[in-house]
Amino acid sequence: LEEGAKQSLSKIDMFMGALRENIISAKFSVCSIKACVEEALQDGYFKGEEVQKGLLLRLDDDFKAKVPKVFFKHIIYNLVKNAYWHGGATRVVITLDVAKRSLCVEDNGGGIDAARLPYIFDLFYTSGSGSGIGLALVKVIVEGFGGSIHCDSKKGKGSYTKFVVRFPR
Repeated sequence: LEEGAKQSLSKIDMFMGALRENIISAKFSVCSIKACVEEALQDGYFKGEEVQKGLLLRLDDDFKAKVPKVFFKHIIYNLVKNAYWHGGATRVVITLDVAKRSLCVEDNGGGIDAARLPYIFDLFYTSGSGSGIGLALVKVIVEGFGGSIHCDSKKGKGSYTKFVVRFPR
């Protein structure tokens, strides 16, 4: 059993390495971040009434960034999916900030313990309800196009989780 686990971890490490290489060699295009967000949300996964009712888009501002579009969609997919299915959110707000060249995904779910926050982007780190791969992939993608990602969260009364993706100038 231990040998099988080691082999599986080795394969996943190879996959993550290959993903980094694919992002670096991916077709980057300068695109409207607003359009990329809207396109990502057209996925059937987000068509449910419950999701649509709680999804608020504050996309009045817009800016362009050079990103690998196919990978960028995964960022939106993962952050919104996590808010609903792992965080228990009933509201997710996506905001663009031109001055900061950032995309913010904030939810009103149960929040993340402060002690866990430093580890949430680590491969296989999980709160117990996921695989621990999704946020690690998001970080690899964001760093692959030269950006950064940060998470702030609070548990208890007024709980929230906020992810901020910053894009290079």
